[in-house]
Amino acid sequence: MAMRRITGAIRASCVSSSSSGYFARQFHASSGDSKKIVGVFYKANEYASKNPNFLGCVENALGIRNWLESQGHHYIVTDDKEGPNCELEKHIPDLHVLISTPFHPAYVTAERIKKAKNLQLLLTAGIGSDHIDLQAAAAAGLTVAEVTGSNVVSVAEDELMRILILMRNFVPGYNQVVNGEWNVAGIAYRAYDLEGKTVGTVGAGRIGKLLLQRLKPFGCNLLYHDRLQMGPEMEKETGAKYVESLDEMLPKCDVVVVNTPLTEKTRGMFNKEMIGKMKKGVLIVNNARGAIMDRQAVVEAVESGHIGGYSGDVWDPQPAPKDHPWRYMPNQAMTPHISGTTIDAQLRYAAGTKDMLEKYFKGEDFPAQNYIVKDGELAPQYRGCYVLLPLLDSPVNFSVTSRMAAANTLQDLSSLPVTEKMSECRASLTKPCVGKMNGKSEDRPLPSSVALNPSLVETEKPEGEKATVEVEYIESENLNDVDDADADADADAVLKSVLAGLHSKDWVSVCDALNNVRRLSIFHKDAMLPMLEKVIPLVVKSLKNPRSAVCKTACMTSADIFIAYNDHITDLLDSLLTQLLLKSSQDKRFVCEAADKALISMTKYVSPTLLLPKLQPCLKNRNPRIRAKASLCFSRSVPRLGVEGIKEYGIDRLVQAAASQLSDQLPESREAARTVLLELQTVYEKVHPLIKPETASSSSPSPSQEEEQTPEAEPITWEIFCQSKLSALSAQAVLRVTNVVAVTAQEGLVTTGSSS
Repeated sequence: MAMRRITGAIRASCVSSSSSGYFARQFHASSGDSKKIVGVFYKANEYASKNPNFLGCVENALGIRNWLESQGHHYIVTDDKEGPNCELEKHIPDLHVLISTPFHPAYVTAERIKKAKNLQLLLTAGIGSDHIDLQAAAAAGLTVAEVTGSNVVSVAEDELMRILILMRNFVPGYNQVVNGEWNVAGIAYRAYDLEGKTVGTVGAGRIGKLLLQRLKPFGCNLLYHDRLQMGPEMEKETGAKYVESLDEMLPKCDVVVVNTPLTEKTRGMFNKEMIGKMKKGVLIVNNARGAIMDRQAVVEAVESGHIGGYSGDVWDPQPAPKDHPWRYMPNQAMTPHISGTTIDAQLRYAAGTKDMLEKYFKGEDFPAQNYIVKDGELAPQYRGCYVLLPLLDSPVNFSVTSRMAAANTLQDLSSLPVTEKMSECRASLTKPCVGKMNGKSEDRPLPSSVALNPSLVETEKPEGEKATVEVEYIESENLNDVDDADADADADAVLKSVLAGLHSKDWVSVCDALNNVRRLSIFHKDAMLPMLEKVIPLVVKSLKNPRSAVCKTACMTSADIFIAYNDHITDLLDSLLTQLLLKSSQDKRFVCEAADKALISMTKYVSPTLLLPKLQPCLKNRNPRIRAKASLCFSRSVPRLGVEGIKEYGIDRLVQAAASQLSDQLPESREAARTVLLELQTVYEKVHPLIKPETASSSSPSPSQEEEQTPEAEPITWEIFCQSKLSALSAQAVLRVTNVVAVTAQEGLVTTGSSS
């Protein structure tokens, strides 16, 4: 779904309407001027020729090439849009018009706008502008426009389709047919009618209204939540009831459809807390933007069954990487970003693009609804939702209304999280957090928000420096005791405050409490032990925190807990292990590194006999990155068992677990499995040595010796052992990686790659 609103609060140079032409680049083309127009679209390859109306691709270039070139214009089309050496970058300095689509967007950054000295017009062939830095575009006097309404029908129909697919449990049925199966019960047990169900849309703009109109004949109970309530006639036409509070609407819905734009306020809006307010088994459809959802919260809710099904065509990031967790979660019906690029939609946005180019060449205005930014200002239809804030050193005369709007937007900005910054200095987080403004320390905590007087917006010039809180990550060996004291009385006092700190909504206080947990684990181990049952769930909660500083500190805390308490935490390990595997596989790099260190400490200090049963289920996780991290932990733990420990644990169990990873899609999992299998082969052959023919006595035993000998079972070779414990394919794979060559029936001998 293409967004109709601008992401976040935007600050741009602008002047009063009477002087708007002062800084704007010359927009309209003079008669006879030759313009360089660049289009960025996806490649269709062999599909381009299969349908003459397939216009939204590189090969067919919106169907306007001949028309443009016949008028003397230069038309460049490419799909190569990323990186400093891409094809698009070569044309940035001298292009006049850039056309892109939401399905393969050309990201127009401030840097690119600065380089594009001739650029006048940014067109979206479709709907949306979140690929454009609107602040920079407005400041440069560019015009930004879209083909409004060109694919709203396409997206609304797609949403209806996804609702029915989830409601009827269609995807498992389709998979059965493809896989040659037939199991009606496996589909029917969670297939429902749409009639009588409550469907709510979060956002009721053009697409939301069209969806509600299409749902009305199904006999659903329709609800909607939006910034503005529809008029009575539209509510009657859609049959939908307005719910002002989202918290009130969500618990009522069997199906939730996301139709809200992506802004700083809606980014990550559907987090664990918000999802928790929905019915158990709720179905969610999201064709808006992937970043509106908390990615991991969705995965966890789908896997637990709280979300009964999830479908959409938008991801975060896009294109979705191969290991994106939404690809592997159950009960999903995801596709690439396709809902708004049907052939009918392509015909509409191609025609709309041509119409605007014609008006551009003739010096005429576009249809008013198509403008996003014009003359350095937001188009009228967007005003009231978003504000293009003027630079405060611009010679602008604000009206009272404009000043109030600017102040309100700045208040929104001031409530955003302060910047996290790593510090190399050593400072105790047991002391109150000190805010730093413009590099100068203040003797008070940094306020969570700043109250702004509208008059300040007009008269004060910002210094361009953001408030920061310095968060330091202290290595364990550099941690001091609580309050630099050794007395257990001080430790007891800190223990009482730790739980409150871990429950705090202030992220700095949480980091403070986590570091105190580390100190207590190191310096007051026995005093801390009775508290572990309460502390570890709160450490797990901190690992789920969206703020990276809290996550990293929680990872460091986990490592210190493993070192201090070893096997004392095995009963509390499951949730901690799950979160560390998640953080080590799909978070910011410095968080991943801290989580990896915690996992290494876990495999080093927790008994492998107790740890391996916890790890084995993780080897089957749907997320390949989690499987890979679990495989690495598994490979580090098995050798710690030793020969006797492996025998006691069950070498067959370990071989089966490792063999299951040999076919994994990620090389890290396969390599970890190979390491384990080589270790197990070595142990097995120590325990079951082969008796080589040349070591046996060449003389025949006497009859008396034969009578005295006790028959012994013939030693089972590694090959025979694997074949007896694994499927034929798995055994073959294991023997291949352990370098065992299958024997012939005539020889009856096992040979390895090292033998001749």
